[in-house]
Amino acid sequence: MASLDIGITSELRELPGFQDHGIGAKPLHRYAQVWRQFLAQTQGSKDPAPVAVIGGGVAGVELALAMAHALRDAPHAPVTLIEAAPELTGTSARSRDVLLQTLRRAKVTFRPNSQITEIRSQSVRFNDGSSLAAQLVVSAAGARPHPWLANTGLALHSGYVIVDPTLQVRSHPSLFAVGDCAHMDHAPRPKAGVFAVRSAPVLFDNLRAKLTDKELRPFQPQKSYLKLISLGQKSALAEKYNWPISGRLLWYWKNWIDRRFMVKFQNYPPGPQAVVPQGNVPDTPKNDRTKADRSEAD
Repeated sequence: MASLDIGITSELRELPGFQDHGIGAKPLHRYAQVWRQFLAQTQGSKDPAPVAVIGGGVAGVELALAMAHALRDAPHAPVTLIEAAPELTGTSARSRDVLLQTLRRAKVTFRPNSQITEIRSQSVRFNDGSSLAAQLVVSAAGARPHPWLANTGLALHSGYVIVDPTLQVRSHPSLFAVGDCAHMDHAPRPKAGVFAVRSAPVLFDNLRAKLTDKELRPFQPQKSYLKLISLGQKSALAEKYNWPISGRLLWYWKNWIDRRFMVKFQNYPPGPQAVVPQGNVPDTPKNDRTKADRSEAD
């Protein structure tokens, strides 16, 4: 028995030139390494170092604003946010207005209606024949399943692992899956970390129940959830039910939530002594030795 929670990738493998000249925002460790190297190269340099972020959703906006803030003392390193759709995606119209104003204040150029055809070593090419200079190209263009899942034999929906309400993989009931890699066929939801967090207690209970032949309980994700979007410069936007509010207090709240969550992955408190489930373990008297044990002792 096992459980999958492998997340997603934002790498555009099908886009010509991306694997050689681009980097996905996820997996995070690869992007973080490339970003640190890029920042080090721009320090004290006067050579042009433009940045292109692909994807005008929440992740792309947050990433573009964060990068623009980090490069605020490097006017030779402008940031452009590229989106294939005619507007920003993933938020309400009211939130889009706030995000667009924030992008303008941060001097991030927003380029909508832009279909990319190729990534080159120093530029991004578009289907209208135009190009954009870019020394660093980062993709935050939505969630994409890890391609190797297609070779696992698991039941998939558009590359994501199909799970039942109990979070069991439909084709392999002894395997569970949660988080962005999973497709909840009974309650499809956007790829958002809130669903992975909320499913954790159900996953924990069901793993124990599976080991002890007890009844599993279903996971029913909420229909609406709070979005907290960092706007850079210690400000954030909160949206729920399509209504946004923004300000510095929201940033401190988001920062507290994020840091509190990440600490759990750095400082593991000692857990209680595990109790071995007895449901499937046959009772064996302590003084009952096997025939092989008795023969060896004799």
